[in-house]
Amino acid sequence: MLFIKKLLTSFVIITLLSFVCFSPVGEAQVIPIEKLAKVEKILYGSPLEMPILQRINKVEKTLFNKNQKSSLITRSNNIINYVLNSVDEPSLLFLINTLEWTLTGNITRKPMVVKIANLEQVIYGKTKSGPLKVRIDKLLKMSLPSADLPYEELSLPADKLIRIKLLGRLSSQNSRVGQKVNFVVVNDIKHKGDLVIPGGTEGVLQVKKITEAGKMGKDGEIKIDFSSLTAIDGSQISVKIDKKSQEENRSRKLALGASVLGTIILGPVGLIAGYFVEGEDKELPAGTELYIQTEETVQLYGLVLQ
Repeated sequence: MLFIKKLLTSFVIITLLSFVCFSPVGEAQVIPIEKLAKVEKILYGSPLEMPILQRINKVEKTLFNKNQKSSLITRSNNIINYVLNSVDEPSLLFLINTLEWTLTGNITRKPMVVKIANLEQVIYGKTKSGPLKVRIDKLLKMSLPSADLPYEELSLPADKLIRIKLLGRLSSQNSRVGQKVNFVVVNDIKHKGDLVIPGGTEGVLQVKKITEAGKMGKDGEIKIDFSSLTAIDGSQISVKIDKKSQEENRSRKLALGASVLGTIILGPVGLIAGYFVEGEDKELPAGTELYIQTEETVQLYGLVLQ
């Protein structure tokens, strides 16, 4: 009996290994959970919290309005290839972002289902129903007849300067650790003539450390971290305040104003600190503009502007 149980166990293991390891050529050998979660975040704003089968069913219904009959591996790869595939050409997100920028002048951080609904409102005056793929195809044919967007792959270098505007207030007295403040990119960011990050692209910074003004002339300080910025092709670009952006802010006297009384960007990465006026709590009001910079070189697709 023990021998039979061992034999059955070995058979089950071999069968499972065969299912995982001997999948069709070019297909992932396991369900690509991380990429599936990325697709869900693009579509809905966050990954779905449900069993894998239900997740795949929901995404397929959203995109195609029907569920496929193949294995979970094949089904998830078909989803990922449609939304994320950018091996030889830009992804679907590049097309949607380009469409959004063309029609509205900026790129939002909204989920794709919301983006499509908003674009339909702009074009048709109402939101359409049906599978997302069909709705996207109609939008692209109507708005971008050639569908062959002029694009090229490029390397966006580290330390590329980006001018941003705060949409909320930062204060060494009233802000709190963990507070998030939205900002927007002020101008189109281009590299070699190609559009990489459109003006109006949204981002978020978060307060990491607060030091209120103290005795002995100690100024208030605010240390902040930046979320990544989304490029026009959907790539995530890490940004920060460092030497080059500090120098640019000083030379242009940005982040200086009556309510700031001499605030500049200096010191450790991401630190906003008082300089000329001692013992003051520091504030950056909504509307404050300053420079940040890219953290590392990123390979992405840019839109060729003609």
